[in-house]
Amino acid sequence: MANINSYQRLLTVLDSYLQKSSDNSPTSFEREFGLPNGFFHNAEKRDTPDDQKRLYRSTYENIRNAQPLFNIKWLETGEGKMWLHDETENAIEVSKVGRPYYNVDFLGGFDLMVNDQTTIPVSYISMEPYNKAGFYWCNLTGDSMSPLIRSGAKICLKHIEDGVNGIIYGEVYALITRSDMRTVKWVVRSNDEDKVRLVPENKDPKYGDFQDVSKSDIIRVFKVELAVNPL
Repeated sequence: MANINSYQRLLTVLDSYLQKSSDNSPTSFEREFGLPNGFFHNAEKRDTPDDQKRLYRSTYENIRNAQPLFNIKWLETGEGKMWLHDETENAIEVSKVGRPYYNVDFLGGFDLMVNDQTTIPVSYISMEPYNKAGFYWCNLTGDSMSPLIRSGAKICLKHIEDGVNGIIYGEVYALITRSDMRTVKWVVRSNDEDKVRLVPENKDPKYGDFQDVSKSDIIRVFKVELAVNPL
């Protein structure tokens, strides 16, 4: 693909994204890749042909920040593969470099696997600055945190030793309660000081506005440090 420019390569990524789901749109792509709203619409309005359009350095940086595993060098030059994990799965994920990745869903008992010393991670993921003790990778299904975290994303979790007392309000956490509820939500202050308020990212009415949970019911807390969404 070295014979096309960076903008045209970005269009191929968009095309692939749109084909993945009927729910995907240029607007959702822009949001997930850190691009300003209307990026493609405004680009297409310009008289310049696609083969003469170029991406600004700020565009590369925005995409890099929003999608850390996306290969910016590929976008710039066409060299290598679109996703960094395609090139490093043998060099990084198979070797014990980085932090363990468990190919299980957080909602389906990820914490049980972490605590079971006989469980072997399927791979390791190396990504600074997340290569630290207490960090783990697993999967997340469900759309309550979409589009910020889409179903099928790989999420990097940091175990919070202080439990609910270590929560910083306004951040995304993965929580486990005494009733075995496992959930990933924004955590904000509740009107009741003995509770925390869990807020979904998805504004669809079926997910509700919020849920208040007693602090005493929360037994394990993980901070969601990073989410790598599926294309």
